[in-house]
Amino acid sequence: MKKSDMTFSVYQLEVLKEFYDSQLPRYKFAQKKGISRSTFMRWVRIFEHLNPEMVECMKKDKSSKGSDDSAALTALRLENERLRTELKHEKMRAHAYDTMIDVAEEMFNIPIRKKAGTKQ
Repeated sequence: MKKSDMTFSVYQLEVLKEFYDSQLPRYKFAQKKGISRSTFMRWVRIFEHLNPEMVECMKKDKSSKGSDDSAALTALRLENERLRTELKHEKMRAHAYDTMIDVAEEMFNIPIRKKAGTKQ
């Protein structure tokens, strides 16, 4: 899987947010959370590669000792990222369903989709 194809689960995004909010080094944070160090390092590396502006904002928030506005902004950005990944998955799912219907219509030679403007 390429880095650009990586999507993060809600759990992973929450863990990454906690990491950027904490003052702990990566390896200690991973140990505290019970996550393999190499797995957590990979999450951070890919997240930083895909979202450099968000990471910079989180690092600035970390150094400013957590103002409420910046924490809310970070939470909104993480929520936005989660929603984008969900949207990407739903678009792929819709495309898969459309392809499935097209194949079924071609294979069985029957119309499955409703025609627009049919009588009711």
